[in-house]
Amino acid sequence: MKKKFQQIFYDMRRRPVITGITLTGTAAAVFLFMVFIMMQAVETMPFAPESCRDRIMYGRYIETAWPGQEGMMSGSVNFDQAAEIYGDLEGVEKMCHLDGWAGTEDAVGPTGTIGQVTSRRVDSDFWDIFDFTLIAGRYFTADEVEAGMMVTVIDSSTARRFFGSAEEAPGKMLDIVGENYRVTGVVEDVSPLATQTYGQVYLPLSRIHNFNSGDVALLVKKGVTRESLQRQVERRYDALNARRDTAEEGIYIYHGQPYDQKTVSGPVYSNWTPETPAVDWTTILVCVILLVVPAINLSTMLGSKIQSSIAEYGIRRAYGCTRSRIFADIVAENMILTLIGGIIGITLAILFVYNSVSLFAFVGDSAEASVRPPLSLLVKWQVVALALGGCLVLNLLSACIPAWKAARTAPVDAITARNR
Repeated sequence: MKKKFQQIFYDMRRRPVITGITLTGTAAAVFLFMVFIMMQAVETMPFAPESCRDRIMYGRYIETAWPGQEGMMSGSVNFDQAAEIYGDLEGVEKMCHLDGWAGTEDAVGPTGTIGQVTSRRVDSDFWDIFDFTLIAGRYFTADEVEAGMMVTVIDSSTARRFFGSAEEAPGKMLDIVGENYRVTGVVEDVSPLATQTYGQVYLPLSRIHNFNSGDVALLVKKGVTRESLQRQVERRYDALNARRDTAEEGIYIYHGQPYDQKTVSGPVYSNWTPETPAVDWTTILVCVILLVVPAINLSTMLGSKIQSSIAEYGIRRAYGCTRSRIFADIVAENMILTLIGGIIGITLAILFVYNSVSLFAFVGDSAEASVRPPLSLLVKWQVVALALGGCLVLNLLSACIPAWKAARTAPVDAITARNR
């Protein structure tokens, strides 16, 4: 085996141009493949504070239409609608209300420090569903929210900006759009890639604060399917519509709520039912293109390389080397090249995605480091295994046909170079 590897690396050094082009082509193909896969992973794979993405579903928007009329009305779900549609669903552990969109507000600290912050309104159950890391103080409570108290939880970057440190922030006042909020706690910074929970200051969301519910987040029990919840919600829509005066009040139009993480990571509109295909053929098609097109080019390059060594294969065949051995040697050599190029491509893709902040979110004056995806997300073994699997497919696609042709060439034809 050792001699086999030495022979392979000798052949690679003997043809540096072809070896270099093959490595570069493989690395580029795996790089593009990995970037695409990691961008998909960032949207759907769990990471704090959305570590339960696979168990969280969202109720978003409600549309009212009047039969026989062209008019319609749509918007956020209010508290009464949320209770009737999503309250006490079978299979749901916890429900919270949150503002589906973060806003930008002006803030002034106690020492006169002025800056903009990204705000999100949430209720007290929000902290039980999403796993924030509390650095100092505490989360605001249900009693504080229902009493209309002006309290807030902020992230550590905001605490340092306005109060000097996270430890000094709890109990201090922060002016947000002309209202004084008392800081109850400080949490670890959240990446803007956590699209449903990102914020720098978290403000109370309740009726007394004159806000609608916005979105509803549902933490479902393990094993509960999206389809079972959707059937329950659709029945509740039907029950609500049966009690309404359709001529005066209109009817609620069901649009497939609640939505899973993959759905809400894309465009969702209040008067439109998003498609949730069982198989994401678009993703599969892109992956196939990213592997097949480079494989064709690499196959052509490998064919030229084999032709330059065809006489050598003929001599080996004349001395008794089997066709299967020649085929396996060519595929093995190409596999080593592919793996080396794949490792280079994977490394470059991780560095590129980690540092290319603008690909994912625009966050104004936020610290650049907070926008970067967690490295633990990018180097998950599932993602790396998928990339290495892509290397294997790329190798088989590019090497099998040239290797089969070389193994099938008669020794006398190969030695006399009749097939060049």
